[in-house]
Amino acid sequence: MKKINEELLDEIGDRVFTMPIEVLWKSQDITVRVGERRGISRGSNGYQIISRQPYEMGDDPRNIDHFASAQSADDSIITIKYQEPHDINIVAVVDTGKRMLFGTRRADKRTVSAEVVASILACAHKTQDRAKVITFSEQQVESRVGPRGPRSVFAPAMEAILEPPQSAPAPAEKTEGSDLLKVLGSFRRKSASRKTDVPLASGKCEALLEVPRTRSLIFFISDFINLSEAEKESLRDAAVVHDVVCIVIRDLREHELPSGRGMYTLRDIVSGEAKSVWLNESNREQFRQNAQKRLDELTAFFTDADCDWGLFSTEQDADEVIPEMMRLFSGHRR
Repeated sequence: MKKINEELLDEIGDRVFTMPIEVLWKSQDITVRVGERRGISRGSNGYQIISRQPYEMGDDPRNIDHFASAQSADDSIITIKYQEPHDINIVAVVDTGKRMLFGTRRADKRTVSAEVVASILACAHKTQDRAKVITFSEQQVESRVGPRGPRSVFAPAMEAILEPPQSAPAPAEKTEGSDLLKVLGSFRRKSASRKTDVPLASGKCEALLEVPRTRSLIFFISDFINLSEAEKESLRDAAVVHDVVCIVIRDLREHELPSGRGMYTLRDIVSGEAKSVWLNESNREQFRQNAQKRLDELTAFFTDADCDWGLFSTEQDADEVIPEMMRLFSGHRR
């Protein structure tokens, strides 16, 4: 990796936290089915008791329930059968398109995505699950790392997110609100008549086609700006099979215009097209309301699609991010 990204890795490492990712939906069966591996830990270890039965040759003596054996009428030796956990597939599907380069505060959206993925991999290592990271741009899948152990996935995944092969931002004068042109579609009514061509392919749809066929835990990380109907349908289909968690990454300037008055120039970070808007309290409030409306619509879609979701912003500190990530990693499990 380049030196700048080695420095980023150090910063990302300071914001990583670990906690066991516990799931029940893949350890419901008493017997291990084809394709599933037995739990890494076995025996008298506090796992949920699913039955008690007479001791048979080959049973682990540590699983003998001495209290139940003493109470048996025919002096039988009773053993406890535990529900053993199985390793699962944890997949991070990460948007590395040009819009994710936008950021006006602590970091850009791509760096925040890398921080989230780093914690996902650290938690997957805690429970010794398999991990896979898929990155995509606007129209295609860019890279695939794994599935394998989270430690071996970490370095190539960070490189794929922070230095994607397709991301070579065009040299241009940096503007604080450079990513807001598409967001302003409903803000400036004059531009509403100009239709945008539907892309021939969607990176989001292609990435979701590459998740495992068996039930997995999917973290879908993007800014979710301008989701097409095809992309929404792909997310709905994925949520039927998988446990899908959508992580929305946004920047302050995508829902709040700067203070002050006067002309303000915006440039689309994807197309390079520029536009100027007049800043005043009325326009600022309208922009804020439009942003909240889009967020409400996105929230309603996640609920309808049966996807858990969380919202992270580029200006948040670790003490704001970690509690929300802990909720996503534990509270949504079913």
